[in-house]
Formats: sequence, structure tokens, C-alpha cells
Amino acid sequence: MNDKRDRIRIFYAAGPGDIVGTYSHWAKGEDDPSVPDVAYSAQFYDLCRDMDLQTFVVSRNQEAKVVRNGQFVLIHRPRRILGQNAVLWHLSELLHCLRLVIDAMRFRAQVVVVAAETHWFAFGLLAMLGKCVVPSLHCALWPAAGPRGRTASILSLLDRRFFASSCFVIMSHPATLPEQIREMTAGQCRPILTFLPLYRRGRFSCISPPVFEKRPFRVLFLGRVSESKGVLDLLSIAERFKAQGITDIAFDICGVGPASERLSAEADRAGVKPCFHQHGFCAMADKLPGLLSESHVLIAPTTSRFLEGFNASIAEGVLTGRPVITSRVCPAMHVVRDAVVEVQTDDVQGYADAILELRDNAELYAEKCEATSALRKQFYDVDNSWYTALKRAVTAFEQGIDPQGTV
Repeated sequence: MNDKRDRIRIFYAAGPGDIVGTYSHWAKGEDDPSVPDVAYSAQFYDLCRDMDLQTFVVSRNQEAKVVRNGQFVLIHRPRRILGQNAVLWHLSELLHCLRLVIDAMRFRAQVVVVAAETHWFAFGLLAMLGKCVVPSLHCALWPAAGPRGRTASILSLLDRRFFASSCFVIMSHPATLPEQIREMTAGQCRPILTFLPLYRRGRFSCISPPVFEKRPFRVLFLGRVSESKGVLDLLSIAERFKAQGITDIAFDICGVGPASERLSAEADRAGVKPCFHQHGFCAMADKLPGLLSESHVLIAPTTSRFLEGFNASIAEGVLTGRPVITSRVCPAMHVVRDAVVEVQTDDVQGYADAILELRDNAELYAEKCEATSALRKQFYDVDNSWYTALKRAVTAFEQGIDPQGTV
């Protein structure tokens, strides 16, 4: 494929990330400092460079931008939302998908990678035209711990054929998503290539190891501040601890989201702000290293209502040597189980009990911290990365062979 006339043309429908910002760092040989891991778009640029692919990338980022540089065309295109009710939202999503289909056709793409949670069936149109369509799944298709609602059931019926026979291969986080795909297709799906977030060795070298004896015992939440991510449950736990006279546990909330103002107001009303701190968005280049160094445990109390992705904060807890408290609704739990104190989904008292158990049981705390050592290497291994999964898919297409799944 060294002949430019034979260069594969690849189209990538990314999520809402800043693909242009990441590219500007990548072009200088740098990692994007806004995220702790190696950004998926940076891994994509690596692949396109290494395989000499002609590239077109579209992101849903709300800041419209266009970059054309050699083999790369990058576009930020904000998605238009026609209205707030469910019907208009799904119509907006479908129109967005169809526009991506048209973009891919105009670009004359041979390979189409779709990485945003979406109406997958729309991309069956490209498969019908002989395109190699590769869905990259990052979020659950329906709530992992709850019943499948009417909308999810309808989408599953529409998407079933796409995952069963239309797409070339499926890329996915492990655990939840492969299970859902197999359930949707009655076990008759296309091959599945799993991947994990990729981190550079030394990325967390500035983080101090945890000190069990240090007080207060600090519980760190990293993620979107929304009710479905469980932040209001953490506030409820802080209130319970206050009522019980427990004063040596503190909560640090890092992130922003639709519940930020409500969380602040209710924390103020409950009088727990001395031990319940909202820090807003925290970057590795700013105050996140300090908060990680001060923390004893990371917590991911995602509720059954949320379409959870991998939840990288769980991996980041392990990479910094901390235990993690979470439930099976987070797929990351299944690959770092030995470092996790597992709680039943939506069990607020269970999360409170887990915090107290780690605070009071030095032997358990040390056991969970020690378990992180053996679990870290999987996140440093490029063979487990999104880059490698996509390279396997593109190589199989280039060679004209059926891809082999990893699960």
C-alpha cells in the first residue's frame, strides 16, 4: 500500500472530543495534556500515519473547526438538536448519522469507523454499498443493571442485523458490551475485538502512594457530575456520616455536569461542605495530581439508570495504587476486580459501608492496594489498546480476510 494511488481511505466518526486540539499536540509529538490516557483520536492518528491512510475525521465538538493538513482532514461539527422531547432527540440523532453516511460516501471511504454512541442501524447503508464498517463501542447499549426500556428494545431490534451481519468487525470495551451484543444477536454477531484505555508508563509517577493512617480519609470521585453518576448518593452518604458523628472522612468531587449547581446548593443546605468539596474540572496539568496524591480511595457509584462506558477513573485509581469502590455496572470493574470493593448497584448504604470498611480495616486496605501492582500493566500494553484493535481490523480488510475476534 505504499503507492499513493492505492492508499486506503478511512473515515472516522468520533465522539464529542476535541480532535483538533489533540491533533495539534500529536503533530508535535506530544500527548494531549487534557486527558490522563492516550486519547483515542491520537491513537487513530498514529494508525493513519503508520499505515499511510488517507483520513477524514468528524467530531461532534461544539466548537466548529476545520483542519486540512496533508493526509488529514479534521472537522468539528456541532450536532443540531431539534428539540428536548425524546422523539425529536432521536430524530436529531438519526439525521446526524445520515449526514455522516453522506460524508463517508463523498469522501469515497473504504473503511468507516464509528465511535460515538449512536443509531447504529443507519450505518448499515454503508455496509450495503460494500464499505468496511467498524463500530467502536464505548458506552452500554442499555442500562447494564436494569431492565431494558421500550426505546432500548426498539433500537435493539433495529440494530440487530447491523451487529449480526452488516458490520465488518465490532470493537468494544470488555465485559458489558460484548455481553449485550451477544444477547441482542442471540450469539450470532460479527467478531468482537476488545480494547482497554492506554496509558503511558510514568504518567502517574508524580502521584504519591496512599498513606492509610493519614486523616481525614479522602474519597475521590472523578467524572461527570450528574445524578445518574451517583454524586447525589455521595452527598447522602456525607449527610449520614455527619448525623453519625463521623468527622474523619472527606469527599472530593472532580468534574462538572448538569447536577453541579444542585449538588453545591444541597451540600450547603445540609451543612456538609467542610467535608464535601467540589473542585470542578480537574486536569493533570492543574490540581488533579494533588487530589490523587491526597486520596485514599476512588469511588464510582454509577446508578442503574446510566449507560456507563468503561469509566476510566477506575483504571486511574488502580494506576495510582488506590482501591476502588464501585459496582458491576462499570465494565472496568471486571478487569481490576482484585483491587475493588464491590457494592450492589444503587445500594447507597452499601457504598457507605464500603467506605467505612476500608477506613477501619488496615489489612483489607493494604490487600487492595497491593492488588493494584499486578493489574496496572494491562493498561500500559499497546497490544490491549484501541490502536491495536483497529489495526487488526484494517489489516484484515486490506488482506481480504475475515477478522478474528479476541473474545
